[in-house]
Amino acid sequence: MFDRFKYKNFARQQLKSRILIPSLIILSIVVINFLITLPLPKSLLSFIEQFMTTAAEERVMLLSQLSTADKISLLVFYVVIIILRCITEYTQNVYFIKMTRTPEPVSFKEFLIAFKKTPRALLTGLWMYLWIFIWAFLLTLGLLVISFALTVLINLIGGPKGFVSIIPLLLLFGVLIPMIYKYLQYSFTFFFAAEYQNMSVRRCIQLSIIITKGHIKDLLILYLSFILWFLASFFTRGIVDMIFKPYLKLTLINTYHALIMEACESGTINAEEVTVKTQTLTVSEGDSE
Repeated sequence: MFDRFKYKNFARQQLKSRILIPSLIILSIVVINFLITLPLPKSLLSFIEQFMTTAAEERVMLLSQLSTADKISLLVFYVVIIILRCITEYTQNVYFIKMTRTPEPVSFKEFLIAFKKTPRALLTGLWMYLWIFIWAFLLTLGLLVISFALTVLINLIGGPKGFVSIIPLLLLFGVLIPMIYKYLQYSFTFFFAAEYQNMSVRRCIQLSIIITKGHIKDLLILYLSFILWFLASFFTRGIVDMIFKPYLKLTLINTYHALIMEACESGTINAEEVTVKTQTLTVSEGDSE
């Protein structure tokens, strides 16, 4: 049974008296992200901020106003950001998974050691985001074809012109909703990659899809239950993230572990594939309780 209250309660107990190092980890990631932005000119930084707050239909026009050099700089910047996100996502997971296994403090060194697996982190991110991109591309292409066909049909039969104006909005939601679904399906890929380091990345994605089957709605509600934290993070420009991010990460890991055990009990996953880690988790959860 999916019990988000239990997973969140475990996370609070796991953080009790151990918040300092997780907060330092989040702070170090923020500092790294800040350092990456330093080489960018102020004009480009202003553009990025404006781009993120501009309506989707106006972003194409904004991009067209950039010089070729700025476009290349922006592309390189986002590639670096994606690479960094893959690496830090992986290293965080290694650290926080270890936190769920023991009530004792886990040293900052464990986070640093995880950087040795940078190639695996990059491969995991590349494979996962590639599939997300493929799904997004196919959905967008399909909906564009449908939108074009509807527009032509309305013009031919003299249907309501007002409907044509809302087609972009329907297109947006038509892509957004399935993409949220796919993101939630793949959401535990990095956890599998971090915990089972000999497992293929392809298998990590497969297992993420398997354990989230039937729980997409539960996972969406779990994320929405953190809405006040997300708002606090936005309005404080990330200051509360040093508490919020460890809390969220541990909650998700507890959820992931519970779904693995559920899948093993139902026979959808071969228990031998995850036996060692699952047994270790059971002890950790007992300690947390």
